[in-house]
Amino acid sequence: MDGSVEVQLDPATVGAGALRQKNGVGALMNGDKSCDLVYCHSDGKNAMVAGPTGNGHAPVWTTTFAVLGGDRCTKCHGNSPQTAAHNAHQVGIHYDNIYNGTSGKLAAVNTGSSSHGVAGQSTTITCNTCHYKTITASGNDQNTLCKTCHTGPTHLQGNAAIADFSFHVNGRKEISFKPSLKVISKAQLRQTSFSNYSGLWVRNGGNYKNGVNAFDTAKTALTDTMWNSTAGNCSNISCHNLRVGETVNWTDTTISCQSCHSKL
Repeated sequence: MDGSVEVQLDPATVGAGALRQKNGVGALMNGDKSCDLVYCHSDGKNAMVAGPTGNGHAPVWTTTFAVLGGDRCTKCHGNSPQTAAHNAHQVGIHYDNIYNGTSGKLAAVNTGSSSHGVAGQSTTITCNTCHYKTITASGNDQNTLCKTCHTGPTHLQGNAAIADFSFHVNGRKEISFKPSLKVISKAQLRQTSFSNYSGLWVRNGGNYKNGVNAFDTAKTALTDTMWNSTAGNCSNISCHNLRVGETVNWTDTTISCQSCHSKL
């Protein structure tokens, strides 16, 4: 009651495990009521830098997101975030490079045989696939990749929105797969090679590159136990054709066909 708003952001004055401990050294509230070097307004990975456009710089306290406008997610990180393997996990498995069985590639459309756009033929991978405790909405019209195609009213699916703030900006990497999701893929391997993956996938009616009926479905649904937060990798997960004991690391930079495939 001394007439001042007391704000304490120094990470050195708090015990281990507290969110404030993740602030940068020298974190402070500026005279314009913005904050610098605060973890809560960083991208969660890169070094925080002071200044109006720096990573870890918070908007002025009295500013609203409505005034800031645009994509709320990009106020702190990319949409999707530009870290590690986020880009590689957008939209769907090989959605933009699927052979159509004759002389070209499948297109992304909402009818017919589609590489992306028909849920029963191909699972759309978005934020809620891997962060379901945090975000349950499947639409993300502001995503920089999604909106290259979803440009008109008939294509819009809705913006992403946080479902449970206790799992967002809590200092942890919250991985929680969408419950009971058995991934569906149109990226089919040749019939002669499919036997190498039949322990993980089932081919719909035995159809290979046969229109709308040609897709493979994972035999095992995604579960949270497939993610190891300590090691930073997934194991026994159908998306990567991983058999028991095999893993793939989020930060791998030498991905090739052989990272997931033993036979094409």
